Amino acid sequence: MNTLLAISIGPVQDFIAASRRLGDLTAGSVLLTEIASAVAKEVTKQGGNLIFPAAPDADGPNKILAMLTDNDAASVAQAAQHAASALLVLRWEAALKTIGAGVVDEELARQQIAQFLEFYAAWSPCPEGTYAEARLRVDRLLAGRKALRDFKQPPTRAGQPKSPLDPSRECVLNLHDSLTVPEAAKQAPLYLNAGETLDAISLLKRVEGRASKAPSTALVAAQSMLRACDPEIRKALEAIAGDAGGDADLGDLIFDNRLDDLSASTRDKLQSRWPEILALRHKACESAGIHACSPYYAVIVADGDKMGKMLGAMQTPDEHRAFSSRLAEFATSARNIVKQYYGAPIYTGGDDVLALLPLVTAIPCSAALATAFKQAMANDSTAERDTTPSLSAGLAIVHFMEPLQVALRFARDAEKLAKIDRNSIAIALHTRGGAPITVFNRWESDPGKVVATWNTFADMQQSDELSRGFPYEMKALVAEWPNDKDTAKLNRDVLKKEVERILKRKKGSDLRDGTEQLYLELSSLNTRDEFAALADWLIIARFLTSNTPRREPVNA
Repeated sequence: MNTLLAISIGPVQDFIAASRRLGDLTAGSVLLTEIASAVAKEVTKQGGNLIFPAAPDADGPNKILAMLTDNDAASVAQAAQHAASALLVLRWEAALKTIGAGVVDEELARQQIAQFLEFYAAWSPCPEGTYAEARLRVDRLLAGRKALRDFKQPPTRAGQPKSPLDPSRECVLNLHDSLTVPEAAKQAPLYLNAGETLDAISLLKRVEGRASKAPSTALVAAQSMLRACDPEIRKALEAIAGDAGGDADLGDLIFDNRLDDLSASTRDKLQSRWPEILALRHKACESAGIHACSPYYAVIVADGDKMGKMLGAMQTPDEHRAFSSRLAEFATSARNIVKQYYGAPIYTGGDDVLALLPLVTAIPCSAALATAFKQAMANDSTAERDTTPSLSAGLAIVHFMEPLQVALRFARDAEKLAKIDRNSIAIALHTRGGAPITVFNRWESDPGKVVATWNTFADMQQSDELSRGFPYEMKALVAEWPNDKDTAKLNRDVLKKEVERILKRKKGSDLRDGTEQLYLELSSLNTRDEFAALADWLIIARFLTSNTPRREPVNA
């Protein structure tokens, strides 16, 4: 008899998010993807027929679904678990050789590696023609198994501090008496700061993140300027970063406060050339048409809508396998789309996307991802008009010095807002020292329309067609405006005239020149909340165009 096997691997979000640097974040995502692939390959090797993912090498799903024929499901699951653990151990042993002898408490580290993975499996009989029922049954069984988590006491060492990235685990470094990291750990390949008392998994991510040459958050923020500046100036800055070696990248040359976060040897090399760097930085900004490079970037978290309903409509493994292939194609295209928009893809698996983007391309990239997902799902033969999934995205705008774990939380909070109405984007602006501002837009049938509206507002700000103080006066006016339901229409009409009066005062005599789209937006508003949302949208547009070059074609 056929048996349906479901496997879940974790931790996922907490594991990826436990990162101080973008290299850590990228390495965590890649490692999780490789572990999932090892599990899928082992299930195939044991005679299983994969359903999700459609192929063992597909990008990144942490859940595996397979059909077994005359196989012992428990044995297959146990073999898959051993494959996952073996890969993690192998990667740690390779990292340990790179770190060198005497830096790490190897016994404590091996215990942490051995206890790290969360592996859950469930299976259920699947007679011919009962796939839909069997899938629901095995999903319930897997959820029940995950609820009965194995709570093992982490290995400990008396006097060892906790890891700042994963406080459930202790530091595995052989620390100085002052509980600071050893000198060898401050050099290649780790370049740890004195207080980075990391656990084994965090050390593994740091080593692999360094090897991957992942950009810094400073470089992601700087791409808004670097993509538009003179290429020769950029090459000169890249050469200086390359000469410094160590833990520096091009982004470290764009912002003054990056030096303090680098190793002493790298910092000394850069400080000796700082006058040259400042001169090149000034020329780069001048050639891009800005005064200084904005230190902000965007984190996008995107997720498919109505996926459960879509899966529930599938009656055979072949339908589900075809759907899995579509998701794998989207995951691959999503990674390429993010790169085309000068971004850093972190995780693209199935219908999930996590990426970092420069300000000027964040909204267009989000729309491109939504369009690509819609096309991938519409092409699926099992899709029906009322069940075709869409993509909702949360976009958090944060300072590059904001801790990555905080930035990811902001993006996930924005995604939750977008998922309320689905097929939407929520943009959350988090300035340093200011209250967050969040706006919300539905993609509707064409995500490009949201981009077109944004481009119009951005052009108004950069060409001074719209006063930069207007959105703030509008927001203040709306905050004080009454919201009496009995006089809602009167309030709306009077409020609209008052907003237009402020606009005329700020704009001057040529009231409608260049602000036609804004008037269209104003004419469609009916509630005070809608007026407030428009003011917030204009404020974010103002922020995103501050010290960022004008738009240019996306990198092909």
